[in-house]
This record gives sequence, C-alpha cells and structure tokens, in this order.
Amino acid sequence: MPAIVPELVNMASDPNVSSGDLLRRALVVAKRLAVPELADWISAELEGYKGKTVPDYRKVNGHPQVFNPYRGYQPLHMPTPEWARAVSRASIWQSIPELEKMAQSGSDVRLSYTPELEQNLMRAMEIPLAPSLAMSNVEIHGIVEKVRTRILDWALDLEGRGIIGDGMSFTPQEN
Repeated sequence: MPAIVPELVNMASDPNVSSGDLLRRALVVAKRLAVPELADWISAELEGYKGKTVPDYRKVNGHPQVFNPYRGYQPLHMPTPEWARAVSRASIWQSIPELEKMAQSGSDVRLSYTPELEQNLMRAMEIPLAPSLAMSNVEIHGIVEKVRTRILDWALDLEGRGIIGDGMSFTPQEN
C-alpha cells in the first residue's frame, strides 16, 4: 500500500480527483496524526458550516437582484451605499462537495437571503419582488480551490518534515 501523505499530495494536485474525496483522505491523515484543529476544519468543509462561523475565504461578494416575472432578473437598487454593501456580501456555508457541483454548473449561482432580510428588503420596495444574491460560479470555484490548496500545502509540509505515513499508518516518530 502506498504512503498516504504522498498520495494526498498527488490527489490535491490532480483536478480529476473530487474535492470531497481529497478532504476525506485528508481527514484520515489529520485524525491519525491527532491534529484536532485541522480535523475539525476538514469536517466543517465536508459537512458545511451550518451554525458555525465561516472562514474569511468563504465570504464573497455578489449582485443583489430581484426577479420580475415579466422581465426576469434585474438589479436591486439600494437607497444607500451602506445598504448596497451589506446586501452584496454573503457567507457561503455549504459543504465543499455541494460547492463543487455549483461551480461545475456553468451558470451563475443564486443565493437566497435569510427570511428576515428578504422581508425587510421587500418592505422597502415599491413593488415587492423576491430578492436574491447572484454571483459568478467562478467565485464558488475559488472557494473550492482555496481548500484544495490548503490541503496541498499541509501535505507538502508533512512531506518536508519526513512524515509520509507508509502503508496508511504513521510511526511513533512521525506522530
């Protein structure tokens, strides 16, 4: 059986390996090396950040829009620049496997606002239309790539320190 850390490096470098598979393999390494903070981060990336604070790289900007049944999606104009900034930023809490699918969709991604914010926005409109935040799937792809790069950097650091995990296990010196 090959050494797990070099395999992790190869997986992180291979765009044909799903990010979910990469994260699951990284989770094995993190748990076997007893690195709880990394295992927690990997688990959050695999399961999503529901109820948890998202890292800064998961905070993205989009374009507030409303859906007009006669004209399709149109920009949502805000009364002040502060409002515009506030409703243009979103925390992306979905799991990396979900984000990977979104990024591969080839179309823009639409996020719903919280019910409270949606109601506040609709109350401020002359004609209340359903608001959403549109963003390029490239923004979502960027999140996935940042996670892959972090795993790659960590695996390369382990290799550089001589921690390779022969046969999917680690010697006491590697731990």
